[in-house]
Amino acid sequence: MRPLALELEAFGPFAAKEEVDFSALTELGLYLVAGDTGAGKTSLFDAMVYALYGKVPGARGDGIARLRSDFAKDAATTSVSLEFEVNDARWRVHRTPTQQRDKQRGEGTTEVPAKATLERYDGRAWQEEAAGKRPVDGRILDLLGLDHEQFSQVVLLPQGKFDQVLRADSGDREKLLRTLFSTEGFMLAAEHLRRLAATRRAEANEAETLSNEAVGQAVEAWDEALGGLTEVTEGTGVTVAAWKDDDQNVVVGRADRLTYLDRWKKAVEKARAVADKGVTEAQDRLRQVEGEAGRFDEAKELREALNEIEKTKSQAKKDAKVLEDGRRAAPVVEALDELGTRADVLTEAQSEHSSAIKGLVDAGLPANEVPTTVVEANGLSTKWSKREEKCTGYAADLKAAGVHAGSALDLREQVDDAREQAAGFAEAVTEQGSDLEDLEADHTEAAGAQAELPGALKLEQDAMTAHEVATDLSGARKDLTAAEKAAGMAKRARQTAKSEVEAQRRRDLENVAAHLARDGLVDGEPCPVCGSLEHPSPASPAKGSGGSRLEAAEAALTGAVAAEASAEEILRRATKDLDKSERAFIKAGIGKPVGDLRPIITKAKEALTKAGAEVKRLQKFAGRAAALGTDVKKARMDLQVSKDEGAKQQAEAKRLDGLAGVDEGEAERLTAKVERALGKGVDPSVLAEEAGRIVAALESVVATLGVVVEAFAHHDAQQDLVVKMLKSTGFAEEAATRSAERPSRELDEIDERLEKRQQAEKGAKARLGVLTKEGVPKARPAVEVAATAVADAVERVGSLREAIRLLSERHKAFKGAADSADQKRSAAAKARAGADLAEQVDKTCRGKGPGSKQSLEQWVLAHFLREVSAEATVRLRSMSDGRFGFVVSDQDEKGRAVGLRLDIEDSYTGKKRPANSLSGGETFLASLSLALGLADTVQRRNGGVRIDCLFVDEGFGALDTDALDLAIDTLAELRAGGRTVGVISHVEGVKQRLDLGLRVVKTDRGSHIVPGRE
Repeated sequence: MRPLALELEAFGPFAAKEEVDFSALTELGLYLVAGDTGAGKTSLFDAMVYALYGKVPGARGDGIARLRSDFAKDAATTSVSLEFEVNDARWRVHRTPTQQRDKQRGEGTTEVPAKATLERYDGRAWQEEAAGKRPVDGRILDLLGLDHEQFSQVVLLPQGKFDQVLRADSGDREKLLRTLFSTEGFMLAAEHLRRLAATRRAEANEAETLSNEAVGQAVEAWDEALGGLTEVTEGTGVTVAAWKDDDQNVVVGRADRLTYLDRWKKAVEKARAVADKGVTEAQDRLRQVEGEAGRFDEAKELREALNEIEKTKSQAKKDAKVLEDGRRAAPVVEALDELGTRADVLTEAQSEHSSAIKGLVDAGLPANEVPTTVVEANGLSTKWSKREEKCTGYAADLKAAGVHAGSALDLREQVDDAREQAAGFAEAVTEQGSDLEDLEADHTEAAGAQAELPGALKLEQDAMTAHEVATDLSGARKDLTAAEKAAGMAKRARQTAKSEVEAQRRRDLENVAAHLARDGLVDGEPCPVCGSLEHPSPASPAKGSGGSRLEAAEAALTGAVAAEASAEEILRRATKDLDKSERAFIKAGIGKPVGDLRPIITKAKEALTKAGAEVKRLQKFAGRAAALGTDVKKARMDLQVSKDEGAKQQAEAKRLDGLAGVDEGEAERLTAKVERALGKGVDPSVLAEEAGRIVAALESVVATLGVVVEAFAHHDAQQDLVVKMLKSTGFAEEAATRSAERPSRELDEIDERLEKRQQAEKGAKARLGVLTKEGVPKARPAVEVAATAVADAVERVGSLREAIRLLSERHKAFKGAADSADQKRSAAAKARAGADLAEQVDKTCRGKGPGSKQSLEQWVLAHFLREVSAEATVRLRSMSDGRFGFVVSDQDEKGRAVGLRLDIEDSYTGKKRPANSLSGGETFLASLSLALGLADTVQRRNGGVRIDCLFVDEGFGALDTDALDLAIDTLAELRAGGRTVGVISHVEGVKQRLDLGLRVVKTDRGSHIVPGRE
C-alpha cells in the first residue's frame, strides 16, 4: 500500500481544507515533518488512519466526536479523503464522522450521520466500489490485510512508545502480540478443546448409562420371550423342551437364546403346515357343495324367467308391426320434405332474377335490350366491357398527360436551382483562389524557418555550454580560494593547539617540582629551585594547573588535527574540481582560461539570450510548417472541388432543360389523342364508370338466370322421386305415409325391446340346457355344514399363525435389544477412549499436561516474537556496531516458566542482560529496531501485504551523535528498500540530516500544511 494524496477539512487542528501530496514526498524517500509542539504533525497520521478505518489510533481515538476542528467554520464539513495505491490499482476512500450542523430551517442544530465511500480509478474516471461504513471497512481490510491496530503499529512508530514492546512485562507483551498477529484464534481453539473435553467426558458418561440401560432392556426382552412360550402352548398345544439357564449374560449368550427361540418357531410352523392341509381339504368340499347348490338355484330362476317371457308374446307381435310400418314410411316422408324445400328455392331464385333485371335497367341499359337468355346476357357483357376498357385507357392517357405537365414544371424549377448553384460555385472559386495564395506564402515562410532552426539550436547550445563552463570555472576558483583559506586557518589552529599542549606540559612539570620543593625545604639547606638558604615564603603550585588542563589541551589538539585533515580533504576536492572545470572550459572551445572570467560569462549570457529568442521565433514559425502544408493541400483540393461542382451544375441544368421539353411534348400528344376519340370536353372516366355498372349488372342477371334454371331442374327431379317412392313402398298417398311415420327414437326403443326379449328367451333356454347336462340335484344340498368345517380349520391355522407372529416378534425384540446393548457397550468404550484423548489434548494446549509449560497461544506468540527478534537483531547489531542483539526466553535462570521474556545479548561480555539495563540512547536504538522488526513481521505474516510508508514520531533526543547517525542510516536503508519514511522530530541533529518534506504551521486560527519545497 502506497499513499498518493491526503485531503482533510475541519479535522483536528486544521480549520480549512488541507492537502498532502505523498507522491512528491516519495521522491525524497526519507523526509522530515516539522512544526511547533501541538501544531498537528501526528494529526496527519490520525487523518490517514481515520480515512482507512474510521478510527484514530491509541488514546487519541477515544472520542470520534472530537475529530472536528475547534477552529472550523460552522458551514465547514469535517471530512478526510485518502488516495492510495495497492497492487498497481488506484483507490480513494472518503469519510465524514457524525457531526452537528445548523438546521436549514429554524434554529438549532441537527446531527448528520457518518458517511463512507470507496472508489477505484479505472483509467478514465473514479468508479464507486462500496458505500457505507461496514462495506467500506470490509473492503479496506481485504485490500490491506491489516486491521486498525495492526496498521497503526506497522505504519506509525508512536511518540513515547518505542519501548512498549521492549519494556513491557510478559502479560502486556502477550496482549500486544495477540492484537498484532491475531492469535485469538489459538486461544479460542484451546478454549474450544477444553469445552470439547468436557463434552466428550459427558458423552462418555451418557454412553455408559445408555449401555447399562440397553443391557437391562435385553434382559427384559428375554424374560418376555420366555413368558410368551406358555401362551403359545396354551393357544396351540405345541410344546418344546424347557429352557435351561446358563451362566452367560444376555449379550454374550444371545446366540444360544436365539437358537432356542428358532426351535420353538420351527415346531409351530410344522403344526401350521398340517393345519393348512386341513383347510385346503375343507375348502375343496365347500366349493363342491356350493357348486351343486348354485346350479339348483340358477335352474329354478331360469324356469321362472321363461314363464314370464311367454306372457309377453302377443304384445311383441304388435310392436313388430309398428316397427315395420315406421321403417318403410321414414324415407318417403324425408323425400316429401325435400320436395317442399326445392319449391321454396325456386320461388326465391325467380325473385332474385327479377331484382337483377331491375338493377340492369337502373344501370343504364334500355328495357328493350334486356336479355332473356344467358347467351344474350354474355354477348352484351362483352360489348360493354370493351367500351369500359377503351374509356379507362383514355382516362389513363389524360392522367399521364397531367403527370408529364407537372414533371415539366418541376424540371424547370430544378434547372433554375442548378444555374443558381453554378453561380455560387463560381464565386467560391474566386475567393478560394485568393485564400490559397495567402496560405502558400505562409507555408513558404514556415518552411524557411524550419530549415534555419537546427543552426539556431546549435548556436543556443554552444552559448549555453560556454555560459555553464565559465560559470562553473568561476565557482570552482572561489571554492578553491575558500578551501585554501580554511586549510591555512586549520593548520594555524593545529599549531596553536600543539603549542598549548607543550606549554601545559611544561607548567605541569613546574607544578610537580614546586610540590617536591615545598615538601622537602629544610632551613640552612639550599632551595633546589633558587639556591637560597632562607625559605621565608615557599613557592605554591600555579593556579589552574593540573591534569584537567592538559587533557583539555590534548583534546583540543586532537580536534584541530581532525579539522586540519578535513580542511585538507576539502582543499584536495576543490583542486580536483578546479582542474575538471578548466578542462571543460578548454573542451568547450572558448580558449584558455583567463584570469577574469566575468566578460566571458557576460558575453555568453548575452549570446544565450539572443540565441534563445531566435530559437523561439523560428520554433513558432517552424512548428506551423506541417500544419500549413496540410492546409495548402486541402485548400487546393477544395478549390478544385468548387470548380468541378460548378461545371457539374451547369451540365445538370442543360440536361434538366432537355427533359422538361420532352415532358411538355408528351403531355400535348396524349391530350390530342383523347379529344380525337371522344370529342373536346368529354370525360372518359365518366363513360368508363357507366360501362362498368352495366357490366356488373349483366353479371348479376347471368348469375340469377343460372340459379332459376338449376332450381327448376332440381324441383322436377324431386317430384319424380316422390312418385316412385310412394309406388314402391305400397303407400296409397302422402297422408297414409305420414300416419305410419314414428320418431326414430321410438322405433329404436321398440327394436331394442324386441331384441332384448328374443335374447333373454334364447339365453335362458341355452343356459338351462347346460345346467341339465352338468347335473341339477332334485333337492338343494346343505352348504352351512361344509362352511362350518372350513371356519374351524381356518381358526386352527390362525391360532398357529398368531403363535408364529408372537414368536417372531419376541425373537426380533430380543435380538434387537441384545444387538443394541452390544453396540452401546462398544460405543461406550469408544466414547471413554475419545474422552481420555480429548482431556489429554486439552491439558497439553493449556500447558497443564506432563512436560508442558506453555499454552498453545503462548507457544505461537513465542514463535512470532522470535521472528520479530530475529528481524530486529539485524538492525540493532548494525546500529550498535555489532554489540547488541535480542534473545527470547520462556524460562528464567532456574528453569521456571516466565511467559514471553525478551533479553539483550551483549557481545562485549558474551552474556545476556535485561532490557532495562540499557542506557537511554541504547534503549531507543533497541526499541526502534524492535518496532521496525515488528512492522516487517506483521506485514509478512498478513498475506505478504506491503506497506510502503512509515512514520517515526520523536524519540531521538536520547541519542548521541554517533547513535543518531546510525539511527538515520537505518531509516535510510528502509528508503533504499522502497519505503518512504517520514520523521516527526524537534531534535536539531535530525533536522540537519533530513530534507524537509512537510511543515505544519500553527496559528491562532488553526494549523495549515506547507510543503517543504515552498
